Amino acid sequence: MNTKTGQDRLSPEVRSLLAQRLAGQTRSREVSAGYARLARRGSGSRFPLSFAQERLWFLEQLEGPSALYNSTHTFRMRGDLDAAAMAEACRELVARHEILRTTFESDDGTPVQVIHAPEDLPAIDGHWGQDASSAEIEAFVQAVAREPFDLVRGPLFRVQLWRRSDGAGASAACEHLFLVQLHHIVMDAWSIGVLIQDLAALYRSALTGRTSHSVKLRSG
Repeated sequence: MNTKTGQDRLSPEVRSLLAQRLAGQTRSREVSAGYARLARRGSGSRFPLSFAQERLWFLEQLEGPSALYNSTHTFRMRGDLDAAAMAEACRELVARHEILRTTFESDDGTPVQVIHAPEDLPAIDGHWGQDASSAEIEAFVQAVAREPFDLVRGPLFRVQLWRRSDGAGASAACEHLFLVQLHHIVMDAWSIGVLIQDLAALYRSALTGRTSHSVKLRSG
């Protein structure tokens, strides 16, 4: 029987740093005017974690990957929706917000954030058959919500767009399910609301010059 605890699985460097944190030995940080000023960082940049991020990172080392700190949001929409415009909006969102393309690595036992280039966003478009039941869709959403993130490999931001037609032909009404999922290490609950507003604005911008669409958004 394997009786190793979470701490036994950590490297000596990580155990040492964890012991310091648990003992309340907070590392001193000098905050200069230049450091405090928000500035865009290029891909490949590495920089320290916030205290809240450090806490989540340590818990990940102790407990292993899990969905405990996943944040999953579903939006149900009825009406016309331009999947290409939504994909364009998502790409722009990732390009605009560096934290959405950031991963977390260990540098000699010290966690660091690494920014990546805004590319290789996974495809987000899929569809269910007309006879897909609400229970089947809900089971799918729950399964997605339980998928853990990999803090080292990323990405820590995932989106999916699914649709189900109520019938055949051009007049058939469509129901869309948009899933937004993040790890709490990259965004808190308040910031997610701001992110969704930004995504909606980018979607409207992507539709410029196209036929107007009328979509009702309902979170659920």
